[in-house]
Amino acid sequence: MGKGIQLKESSDTSSEDATLVAGTRLVIIDGANFLYRAFFALPPLRNSVGMPTNALLGVATMLNKVLREEKPDAIVIVFDAPGKSFRHSLYPQYKAQREAMPEDLAAQIPAIRELIAAHRIPILEVSGVEADDVIATLATHAPQGVRRTIVSTDKDLMQLVGDEVELFDTMKSQRIDVSCVEERFGVRPDQMLDFRALVGDPSDNIPGVHGIGEKGAAQLIGEWHDLENLLAHAAQVKSKRAREGLLAHADEARLSKALSTLRKDVSISMAWGAFLRQESDKERLAELYRRFELSRLLKDLEVDPALRSQSVFVRANESPHIHTQVIDDREDLRAGVEKLARLETVAMLAVGTEGGSAQSECAGIVFACSETVAVYVALRHRDAQGVLALGEAPQHALTLETLAHELQPVFAPKRDDANKCRWMGSNVKVTQAILRQAGLDLPSADFDVDVAAYLLDSEGQRSTPVLASQYLDRAVRTWEEVAGKGAKARSAVDLPREEVAQWAGEEICALTALRSSLESRIEAEGLADLFYQVEMPLTTVLGEMECAGVRIDEKLLGDLSRQYSVSLQEIEREIFALAGEEFLISSPKQLQRILFEKLKLPTVKKTKTGYSTDEDVLQQLASQHALPSRVLAYRHLAKLKGTYVDALPRLVHPGTGRIHPRLHQTGTATGRLSCSDPNLQNIPIRTEEGQRIREAFLPADGQIFLSA
Repeated sequence: MGKGIQLKESSDTSSEDATLVAGTRLVIIDGANFLYRAFFALPPLRNSVGMPTNALLGVATMLNKVLREEKPDAIVIVFDAPGKSFRHSLYPQYKAQREAMPEDLAAQIPAIRELIAAHRIPILEVSGVEADDVIATLATHAPQGVRRTIVSTDKDLMQLVGDEVELFDTMKSQRIDVSCVEERFGVRPDQMLDFRALVGDPSDNIPGVHGIGEKGAAQLIGEWHDLENLLAHAAQVKSKRAREGLLAHADEARLSKALSTLRKDVSISMAWGAFLRQESDKERLAELYRRFELSRLLKDLEVDPALRSQSVFVRANESPHIHTQVIDDREDLRAGVEKLARLETVAMLAVGTEGGSAQSECAGIVFACSETVAVYVALRHRDAQGVLALGEAPQHALTLETLAHELQPVFAPKRDDANKCRWMGSNVKVTQAILRQAGLDLPSADFDVDVAAYLLDSEGQRSTPVLASQYLDRAVRTWEEVAGKGAKARSAVDLPREEVAQWAGEEICALTALRSSLESRIEAEGLADLFYQVEMPLTTVLGEMECAGVRIDEKLLGDLSRQYSVSLQEIEREIFALAGEEFLISSPKQLQRILFEKLKLPTVKKTKTGYSTDEDVLQQLASQHALPSRVLAYRHLAKLKGTYVDALPRLVHPGTGRIHPRLHQTGTATGRLSCSDPNLQNIPIRTEEGQRIREAFLPADGQIFLSA
């Protein structure tokens, strides 16, 4: 966290200098845990100048929650000081495998420090020890009767839980007390050190005892009470695996306990009075929120309203009202099309029957007449009686083909190309493909919000609500907010069309408003040529490729399916013979039992549910026994059969006789194209099985495939 409050190794923390009284609450925040949880809980957000802000937003939000709900009388944030701790002297490999702090998180540390200072919360860092040791010292020596809440989910700190000490998970609003520790681990907090001595901690490179997991450790501690008693009676332990591990790794167990033991005697020169809660500096917070464009937090801040108006980023305290006209007959459609024809640029978006941007069936198409006015052409919506109606009056019913026909004059080539109507949207190739199937060949779009946002931040979220919040300070509802989610989600067809229309209007008007901000950023970062000369034309090319699709030899795939079934049965028999019994090969639990309990193969990697049997592990074990290599062969063939050989024929479109994969130019952070539904890129190219599957793809009659 960098240099914090200067500490002197002069006086210790004791109740003699206390200014806290019984009944008050001391909140101790585990800084590293707080930071990392905030960083990984939110998507990669950035402000208008490209600075990552997700950790800053997360920390600010969680700090506000702690201050609001905990109402601490005293508060302090504890971070690790730079450099190694005394544990590295005990065990040089301690935390050796820890990865460096993510660059996006490191970039936000100075701003987070400013935020903490604006809240007037002290920061503690002590050289030579870890933050957990400082927290343990504070929690142990706080004046009697002071309620201590440690804001953390770190298992290392659970050994401190007691009558006056609890852990608090801000994200889940969960308090971790003695009963929670016992329920989670099967041991009391005062037994957590012995427990950790047995199970170790891969994240800190603490070895533990090989072959003893959490369940086994809890049983052993419950039976023998503590580590030393257990080691003294290791030869009497019933489980052979645990017994052998304890006898062979007693030193590692003691070392693990020493590494896990928190110091409670750290010298801290600050008096308790330094932690007493002070009022946050709201003007300074407002300045920070403005600078880093955390406009939602700025709105919630109770400061002089004049402070809010100083921000060039806060455009409005309320999202603008969007007026959306619903069109469901030909007469209104013609009038609406006349309005669109007068626009310099038409923004449009196809709305899918399952909500959001359409991928196949279209519930309607929405157009933006301005940043606050939209037109929604309703195509597929149920009426009050539940009948799927195409417009209110059957004789004037609207279809996608009708809409495409009426739009023809708007996009027809003109003599003066400068007067040709342009159009924009998000994921434009989808809208282009849907209207193409209905008979309207749209020209290439001149702006795609999704592609523009991808070019500016290939790892950031690009949904309209996220972009509108980031660039416009505008709240746009997600589709889930309109239709629900999970089992309770409703399709656009079944929702009242007015609700779908209003959501679609908000979406398309936000996309229209986003264009100006995104264009400015693209110009400022020198990406204009790449965007307009390469990326935008590519959207049309990919859309045409999707519509063209690819033909497959269904008979060849049928023959392969039967051959693969026979091969899988043969491999299955080999596996059962090597295992000495039949079992469900696809079950990780059953495979774990065969490999590590019956065949006694060494464990390579632990998981939350036992020992890993992933591909990397099986490859390492293949040199020691024949069974892992046969399991790999079985998995490989079963995956090819299920993912391609059997699946591809089911994806053939009945109208075209082809499969139509979706091609993505914004699907990877590296810029390469990706493919889905199905993912044809993952068909192996070097194996015989993969080559046979690739033979099933056929060129159109009279044409050939070319491969570089």
